[in-house]
Amino acid sequence: MIVKLLLVFVGGGLGSVARFLVSLFVPKVRLSLCSIPLSTLCVNVLGCLAIGFLAACFASQPSERAKLLLVGGFCGGFTTFSTFSLECIEYLKVSDYASASIYMIVSLSLCILSTLCGVYLSKLAM
Repeated sequence: MIVKLLLVFVGGGLGSVARFLVSLFVPKVRLSLCSIPLSTLCVNVLGCLAIGFLAACFASQPSERAKLLLVGGFCGGFTTFSTFSLECIEYLKVSDYASASIYMIVSLSLCILSTLCGVYLSKLAM
């Protein structure tokens, strides 16, 4: 059990550091209709792509330790649904319904599509 906890811990730490680095290098963008936190969107879309790819790979070649490190740890530490939720609430607090709606729709659509793409890419890789 200790090894499993350590794998998730190490993976989560690496994922969190990667998320922080993305936030440093991806600028905040203001579109004409709204503003959306591009770094959070990028992290979540990339994380969904990775988790779809990894989950499909581990389905055909199960490795519990690698899955704990990469899926539960890294992807869990890298993606940030809680930040996404808080950002949506911040928009709603200031009655910026356009930004909130666009951000929610774009995030959910791209994340689901990215997960599907990850699954597809894993099939190409095998």
